Order: sequence, then C-alpha cells, then structure tokens
Amino acid sequence: MNTIAIFYTDAIGENLARILIKNKYQVVTDPNLIAGQSASSFEGFGVLPMDINQIAKKADLVISMVSSDVIFDVVMQYLEASLKTKRPAQFVDMSCRSVEQARKLIALFEKSNVFFTNASLLRNAENLSDDVCIYFCGEHRHVFKKTIHDAFKFVYLGTEPLLATAFELCYSGFTKSLMASLFETAFVSNYYGITERLFSEFKSTMPGAFSDLEKSAINYQRDMKGKCQELQYYNSMLSSENIEHSIASATERIFNRIVDNRLFRKIESADATLVSLIKRLK
Repeated sequence: MNTIAIFYTDAIGENLARILIKNKYQVVTDPNLIAGQSASSFEGFGVLPMDINQIAKKADLVISMVSSDVIFDVVMQYLEASLKTKRPAQFVDMSCRSVEQARKLIALFEKSNVFFTNASLLRNAENLSDDVCIYFCGEHRHVFKKTIHDAFKFVYLGTEPLLATAFELCYSGFTKSLMASLFETAFVSNYYGITERLFSEFKSTMPGAFSDLEKSAINYQRDMKGKCQELQYYNSMLSSENIEHSIASATERIFNRIVDNRLFRKIESADATLVSLIKRLK
C-alpha cells in the first residue's frame, strides 16, 4: 500500500485525501502543518498523524495544498526533514497562486535532494469528485503519476515547471472575465429596472449557460475578496511578461468595485438565486 502525505488547510485538500483513502491508499499528515484543522477533522475519516521527519522517510509522495501564506514555511520544514534521509519523498505543490511563488519554490528545490512537481486542480471543493483531473508539469513526472495513477485523471502540460500554475491562472482569469461581463450587465439592467425580465430571457434562451452562471455567482459572493486576489496574481503574471491584459484589468476593477462598496452582502441560501444576487449590484 502506497503512503501519501497531504498537507492541507481547507476542504479541497480534505476531499482529495478522502478520494485517496477510498482508492486504498494510506494517507498521512503532520498535524503541525495543517493549521486550522483539528485532530478529529482528519483522523475521523482515516488520515493518520505522522511527524514530518517520518513522512520524509516513509511516504511515497508528499502533496502540499496549504494556504498561500504558509507555502514556504511548509516547504522549508520539509526540506529540512529531507536532509535526514537519503531518498526523501517527491514533493508535489498544489498551493501556488502566482508564478512568482512558483519560481521561488522551483529555486528552493533545485538546491535540494528532493524531486519537485508543480500541479493544480481547477475544481472547487464542492465539486471535487472521483473523476477529478490533476494538471501537472516538470521533469519528474513519472513517479508522481505512477504513484497515484488509479485515483485520478492526469494531464501533463510539459517539462517547464511553471506551467501548472500558469494554466490554473489562465483558467481562473477567463472564467472571472465571464462573470465580470455578467456583473457589468447587471449594473446596466438594474439602472433601467429591467433585471428580472432580462435574466428571465437569458434563462429561456440559454438555460445551460444560465444554470452554470447561477452556481458560479453564488459561489463568488461568498469569497469576492479571494477572487480579487486571484485576479491580482493573474494580472501580475500578464504584466510581468508584457502580455495584453486589458480584459483582466477591467475584470479586476469590477470585482474591486463590488468588494469596496459591499455590493454582495451575505444572503441566506434560500434566497441565493442569481437574480436576487444580481439585483444588489448598483
């Protein structure tokens, strides 16, 4: 039985652990590296506690899905532990939210005795299921995919170690630009008082797309500040490479307007429809 270590701080990491356990993997974690998770929250569904020094020696693979503010703390602790063993487990990062973070990680691992893989998930925690697809890149792809090949789908993006982060940022930027277009339309329709009639027409003429937008919009209102931060990372990537980013910049402005003016106030799930949300935008 392969042993997979996961460091995580949110529901998506927990769900990934559940899928691995379902597929007969032993999943371990160092409780000291998953701030915010109580012992009962991970031991209750089968994740076993293990010291990071033991993880470096015994795990077949390490996956990091921690919040962006502790990425480097976790990495430095793992690299220190890796010095105590001849063949430390390969480290897979799914935490990076910017290419700057990814570059720093790559530089750290290039100086170590640990193989590094950059990977990403595009689905949110609520939708993470058995058919989840992991996008990954870098030269050390074989051990990663081979170790958990029967638990997930995989798409290899290439040898460049930044590609998984760039891929996730591009996907995020595109989906958010679609939402920004919807929000901007709401500013206009609310101004003229035609919101309900207009969005009823959208629902009638494009039911599938409307349903997807409704699900996304409700999720957006829960964490608009987080979405704004993701857009900042996306814009930073584009501007640093001197790539056209006028749509991304406009999207960030619209999102910041919603946050700064508190246009999305917390609403009860029973009232969480797209129209009820959209009508809050002024």
